[in-house]
Amino acid sequence: MTDKEKLEALEKYIKAQYKPEDGAKTVQWSQGNYDDVFSDGQAQGGCWALYYVANAIGLDVPEPHEQVYDWS
Repeated sequence: MTDKEKLEALEKYIKAQYKPEDGAKTVQWSQGNYDDVFSDGQAQGGCWALYYVANAIGLDVPEPHEQVYDWS
């Protein structure tokens, strides 16, 4: 596989897997549904990882969403 083919495969993977809304999955997001806290954390971490990789290879993707905290 050539470098160009590898880059194209990586771009295709990022476009298929990247969900900017997953960046907002935090403890507050999971509040009341603690069974999901680990998968939500994994989704958030994966979202940010894909975002940084996309930026490193010059792929234009929207910034991950961030949780708006409302502790009231």
